Amino acid sequence: MSGTEPTWGVVATVDEPAVLVAAFVRHHLAIGASEVHLFLDRPHPGLAPLVEGLKGCFVTLCDAQYWEKSSIGFRPEYHIRRQKHNANIAFHHTQCDWLLHCDADEFVDNGDRIKASLALFHDAQQDAVIPYLGIKLRNNERVWCPDAKPNTSSDSSWGQTTVFDGGFRFSTTLYDDVIREKFKPFGMYLKHGLSGHCSGKTMSPVGADLELGIHRAFKTGTHDPVNRTSSTAILHHFDGLTPLHYILKMLKRGYETPNGPRSRQAPHRSGTPPRKGSHRRMDQALFIRKNASDGAKMKRFVRMVKSVNAAQIERYNAFLAFDTTPFDLRGCAELDLSAASFDAALLAENMEFFEMAGLAYWGD
Repeated sequence: MSGTEPTWGVVATVDEPAVLVAAFVRHHLAIGASEVHLFLDRPHPGLAPLVEGLKGCFVTLCDAQYWEKSSIGFRPEYHIRRQKHNANIAFHHTQCDWLLHCDADEFVDNGDRIKASLALFHDAQQDAVIPYLGIKLRNNERVWCPDAKPNTSSDSSWGQTTVFDGGFRFSTTLYDDVIREKFKPFGMYLKHGLSGHCSGKTMSPVGADLELGIHRAFKTGTHDPVNRTSSTAILHHFDGLTPLHYILKMLKRGYETPNGPRSRQAPHRSGTPPRKGSHRRMDQALFIRKNASDGAKMKRFVRMVKSVNAAQIERYNAFLAFDTTPFDLRGCAELDLSAASFDAALLAENMEFFEMAGLAYWGD
């Protein structure tokens, strides 16, 4: 493909309200993606009218028949295994030159930066000395800013009107030494200043002998990650589109097993592999599972972990780890992205699970 403009696509296994999935598709197509591959972990009512007719959008329903016909032969219990399988299916079928594996709550910020990065490293693909180049997109994490209100249209107590309002914090290794005291008593739940991952996601060259993972790609049949080069493009991680959405994510993790999140140290008795990842994330899930019935405690926890005040923003800014620039969402003008509408969809789709968990906090 040397001498031609490289193309790129995105793949995600999704289990989110239809409006978020539609925004994920529309935004990435609008900023230059040639393909967006969606694997529906369960049927998504209302999604088809929001994405049908969009050139480059490919939707696969991962129902019982899909898994029976797969190379695995059954539906894996662990969602990460399902994500990896689906990403590699897309990797071997896409017509794009590069493919990004990410989640439906992760949005590339700028298509021009992706284009520039691919143009630079796509030519390097022709060099036999460097057979693989995975391009890493650094992630930031959206937080609510009820005091600073970088988006002045926000009118809720969270500083949020649409599900994409807020500021963005970056990971900083100085968090534990310098910033953590500003988040007491819940600072211990953050890693490098983030509540979620700080590993970024990787865009991989199609046609290379690779297996796609969650955060990076590996040489097929090994655990050896490919060489990764950073892109100037940023991946916005909306880790909880609303407070209720964040609670739902943590409750799902908290109920991975009857006793809580699957341990990193040992397999669950069902035979599923041990979880990798931050113990802080597991601690968040355990806290929310344990306190779901205490509405006041839940609201305080989410506010302390997922929103920032002016003093906290100042500390992040001292290390160039905060950005108040509003997210430039593309191609979604006709979608209802209000926080209230999004929460209503969450409640409708997950009420039985919320009731089982005894959740008492429903939002603002």
